[in-house]
Amino acid sequence: EEDPGEPFWITDPARTVVDAYRLRHQIGEDLAHAALREYLRSGRKQTRLAELAQPLRAWAPLSAAMRVLGE
Repeated sequence: EEDPGEPFWITDPARTVVDAYRLRHQIGEDLAHAALREYLRSGRKQTRLAELAQPLRAWAPLSAAMRVLGE
């Protein structure tokens, strides 16, 4: 079991955001939203999020959050 605050490697920022939304019930929605905000601030492509999230069934909550953050 991992301790909160234990470091981990991020190899793909988009996959990290998708995993945060996929596992948001375990890590908390605040952390998932923070990951998305940081990703969007960095100017990375939003289409990459869609490509990864759709097959992992994370696109619905992720796209909803993107709409809210975009307003």
